[in-house]
Amino acid sequence: MLLDYELNLKNKVSVGFGLITEKYLKKKGEDLPEVPNEFETNKYLGKAFYDYNALNYHYYFTEGFRSFTNFTFVTGKNINGDRQFVSFENDLFFYKRIKSKGNWATRIKIGLATNTPSPFPPFAIDNNQNIRGIGNLVKRGSGVWAVNTKYRHTLIEKKWFVLQANSFWDIGSLRQAGENLNTFFKNKSIETRAGVGVRIIHKFIFRAIIRIDYGFSFDNSPGGLVFGIGQYF
Repeated sequence: MLLDYELNLKNKVSVGFGLITEKYLKKKGEDLPEVPNEFETNKYLGKAFYDYNALNYHYYFTEGFRSFTNFTFVTGKNINGDRQFVSFENDLFFYKRIKSKGNWATRIKIGLATNTPSPFPPFAIDNNQNIRGIGNLVKRGSGVWAVNTKYRHTLIEKKWFVLQANSFWDIGSLRQAGENLNTFFKNKSIETRAGVGVRIIHKFIFRAIIRIDYGFSFDNSPGGLVFGIGQYF
């Protein structure tokens, strides 16, 4: 259940509640005394969102600032006992028109969660989330930061059809589950890609956009293509 309340045209608060039922059945693997063959639990989920949105749109161009904050709280029984999980995320978006054909945009993201060792921590380094060209779910962790910046330039505009060129630079890092915050900024933890791409846009249908990007690495790591619908951010 999710409840929304608009304070005004730019500010919105949302609160959500839910019940999660999890069932586990061990199929194979090493027999460990602390891991049961079957496990079932109910967990209670609470979420709170705050959205400050001062963006202005002109067809496929965007200008302005937005801040989106997400707080999550989960409590319930796990295999190794009762445990609470808390996470916090904030995304900042900046958009600027550059003359008549350009659009520059930057996103800054920070996320932190309960820092317990787990094979499935909530944050990831991924093609479609933060680092274009790096691959799918390359790393997971209990904390994340990322900075993405891009410049889009209109090459062709004919009635409803628009073709844009895109250049970008993405950089980010994870805190591995159970490790200290200082691992956030160690060179071996930081991932970065830069690249180019295109946008195929239907001018009169909101977010009817096909995007194709290729991200290059700055070392011997492989790059890669990224396809998607809508702008990356």
